[in-house]
Amino acid sequence: MTQGPSFIFFIGKRGERVKLKAKDIVLTAVFLLAAVAALFLILWPEGETPERSLPLTNETETRQPAEPDTVTVDEPEESETEAPETEPPETEPADSEPEETEPEETEAEETEPEEIHIPELSVRTETIRQTAEFEGLETLLRWSAPLRWIADPSSYVQQAPETADGEDAAGPAQEDRFIQVPAKVSYLYYNLITGEEIGFRADEVRYAASLVKVPFIYSLLREIEAFEADPANRDEFGTLIYEGENRKYDLSEEWTYDPLTMEVEGSGKIFEEEEPPTLTWEELIQYAILYSDNVAVDQLRQRFGYASYNSLLWRLGVQGIATGDMNLSPHDCMLILREVYDWFEGGSKYALMMKDCMIHSKYPEMIQCHYPTTTVCHKYGWDIDAYHDMAIVYDEVPYLIVIMTDYDDGDVTARNYFAGLVWETQKIHRKICEENPAERE
Repeated sequence: MTQGPSFIFFIGKRGERVKLKAKDIVLTAVFLLAAVAALFLILWPEGETPERSLPLTNETETRQPAEPDTVTVDEPEESETEAPETEPPETEPADSEPEETEPEETEAEETEPEEIHIPELSVRTETIRQTAEFEGLETLLRWSAPLRWIADPSSYVQQAPETADGEDAAGPAQEDRFIQVPAKVSYLYYNLITGEEIGFRADEVRYAASLVKVPFIYSLLREIEAFEADPANRDEFGTLIYEGENRKYDLSEEWTYDPLTMEVEGSGKIFEEEEPPTLTWEELIQYAILYSDNVAVDQLRQRFGYASYNSLLWRLGVQGIATGDMNLSPHDCMLILREVYDWFEGGSKYALMMKDCMIHSKYPEMIQCHYPTTTVCHKYGWDIDAYHDMAIVYDEVPYLIVIMTDYDDGDVTARNYFAGLVWETQKIHRKICEENPAERE
């Protein structure tokens, strides 16, 4: 048998001859070359290692497509380069969302001025605006009204039904929280001689509370005056005849309070009496102004109705009557007080009676107390969301002042604010009288 070429090596301690085949020599050479290559990689300086020390971005620029190493690197590079390509579509919706909300923001910006808009004061004579006195009143009305406290609507808890055990299914009740909000203030000054007028939200109709008792009692007394002035209602001796429907005009007739059928909520003196009082109808008229008595007003309305009251308001052009019989604006109050003032000046029996009741009307803390040496006829109104007062000030040049607010707690903050408004009104009234002594139109 023919054998392939062989080489003789002397290996081992004994120096034995061993025959090696060509393939064995090749395998041995390959092994030795691999060992040398491994040693070469281990001993090569780190700073001189080719390509592996470069950043990944640079590696993609210098890679060799035919080399296997570059193939293995391509896969992560492609995934990393593809990710940035997909980022723009993800950011586009994010960019578009603010664009969708921008109209909402602009709408809010457009509506904000309506909510916080503070109107300017209206004046009859524009030169008044240039005075320091006007600036003081304007500052107080437009920017210096103190905030008012209200119950936070978000703290309200709906009443939950009771369980079978009689306990509230919703657990313990949540206490009301209170927040501060801007106050709603309306104002009007009117000079009864010169006709000068300064208003702030003067045409804004709002719930007037007991201010409406002035036009009601005034219209009622004028109706009674008209009845008594008609000769047809007197006998040959001049004595008034009270028959049929005209019996209601007999103010000397007595009336007795029945708490079971006549009690009404609100202000007054009648329901506070320990014993049910007996009064004449004339005294009930006086109670309506002196004590703002709701029982008295309710009984007078039942006896005389609303015809004269509604006729008066329509004749004067009062705007509040279009929205409710308890609504007035400061301008409405001015129209009413101006006519009442003229009636007072006539000096009739009932005019003097009502004037005296308004001079001594209860609760002078809003306006009247700030005129210690001046006669002031006033009527206040105080209820939920209503803290008002209107007055005829008998200065050397008489004038009207109307202040309507929603400071329904009536605390010292509200009273101090009224004091400031009255003080500024006194100053600007003096200024107007100095600059414009013209006769009333």
